[in-house]
Amino acid sequence: MKRPEFLTASNIMTQHGFFTRNGGVSEGQYTSLNAGLGSQDAPPHIMENRRLIAKSMKLEPEQLCSPKQVHGNKVLTLTEPLPTYPRPEGDAMVTNVPNIGLGIMTADCCPILLHDPKANVIGAVHAGWKSAYENIMSTSIEAMVNLGASTDTINMAIGPTIAQESYEVGPEFYERFIQLNPDNDQFFIFSRKLPEQYYRFDLPGFVASGYVDAGINPANIIDLKQDTLSQPKLFYSNRFNYLSLLSDFGRMLSVIRL
Repeated sequence: MKRPEFLTASNIMTQHGFFTRNGGVSEGQYTSLNAGLGSQDAPPHIMENRRLIAKSMKLEPEQLCSPKQVHGNKVLTLTEPLPTYPRPEGDAMVTNVPNIGLGIMTADCCPILLHDPKANVIGAVHAGWKSAYENIMSTSIEAMVNLGASTDTINMAIGPTIAQESYEVGPEFYERFIQLNPDNDQFFIFSRKLPEQYYRFDLPGFVASGYVDAGINPANIIDLKQDTLSQPKLFYSNRFNYLSLLSDFGRMLSVIRL
């Protein structure tokens, strides 16, 4: 996809992008740029796809880092590239070191790229509903600030994510978020009653709001507004594959580097 110039600045060299599912070597339900180290795709295909992504980012494959994502709020601060195996657990990474590619894997969850052009600090975040509920928004900003970033100058982009109109959830899900904060009702709309009331959840809206609460200027947040579920030829989607009775799904990579 087009790289949002929103994350760039004249005084620093950055590269970043939200990759689609196209342009790789995987086949079948993983066609074609599957970067998911945890998927059941052929490992040689996954590694070749990651090599292609790294090359497009002007990185060596070993410089492209992806943690073992566990749907929590742990943030890894990188001073050197992560090992491919075993991968440390975490759902976000930050660094101020050049030539380390921060790569987050998603397939409906919210990929977030962050950049402070004044402090030369970057971040990449995987925010599914669980990580968002655990407020990975706050912990990722705190980790960037610890490296010298300022909430006043951090820019942020939200990549392809399941959209509210595609994300139906049940009453237990709704109640969990309302118990966390009654104001979270604003991120739900009525879907249907069958027999219990179902809702549609605005994940990117909830995530963006969490970053505003963490101190990010709303004017410095951009959402690409690309729905993963409704565009299966362009994006991987866990929910699309589940509804299609497929056993597994590919993962897209979102990457930023200094």
